[in-house]
Amino acid sequence: MSALRNNETDLAPEHSQARTVQVYRLVRKFVDNANSVPEGSKSVLYYTLSVGHHTGVIDCFERVLSMPVATFERICDGLDRGEARYKLEGVMRHSEIELGKAQVNLVIHALEPLLSSSDEEVSRFVALLLEQLRMVRDEAAVYVMIREVVS
Repeated sequence: MSALRNNETDLAPEHSQARTVQVYRLVRKFVDNANSVPEGSKSVLYYTLSVGHHTGVIDCFERVLSMPVATFERICDGLDRGEARYKLEGVMRHSEIELGKAQVNLVIHALEPLLSSSDEEVSRFVALLLEQLRMVRDEAAVYVMIREVVS
């Protein structure tokens, strides 16, 4: 999996820095009041909020899960090749991915077999990740961001 880093180049060597993969869940949105919305436009604003456009909207995330990069890589390695694995490996290629309603069922289905992994750390983090992904599936206007963080 490490060959996927930076599109198969090593443009940003990690040296001895700690690397984690962190999952953030959208907890609320609000409109930037600095750009006051005229009364006549509010219905358009609410529509854009519901379809996910972010004109003047600030998304607030909460970190809900953090795991070592090596654990995340083992999770990805345990998945069958396909769309779900490719989506999750995007964290290593691009340092960040978004998982919304369009992709979440595919990823949930791919991850569920790993709950019975012989690697206890993998099965524990998969269970925690699935909990967050099921919230995305079951609640309106929720999505998660998964990021690689170097500290």
